[in-house]
Amino acid sequence: MVHVVHTPMPDTVARLDTSSRRWVLYLDSDSPPQDLCWAMFGVLGVLLHGRDATAAAEPVPRLRLVPDVPCS
Repeated sequence: MVHVVHTPMPDTVARLDTSSRRWVLYLDSDSPPQDLCWAMFGVLGVLLHGRDATAAAEPVPRLRLVPDVPCS
């Protein structure tokens, strides 16, 4: 359904190209798994709602999941 390409992309975690019949998801090979997970949630939303869902997508700065560390 979606062709996935892992490639270095400075300042970008993921990009979904829907310009052709075969959609391509570009994932940054240097991003941590947590960032890629959030990007995949966004892609799932597009897959659920169709191509029109991409019109509402907004670029956002990189997000990082910070482990919850109890205070000593």
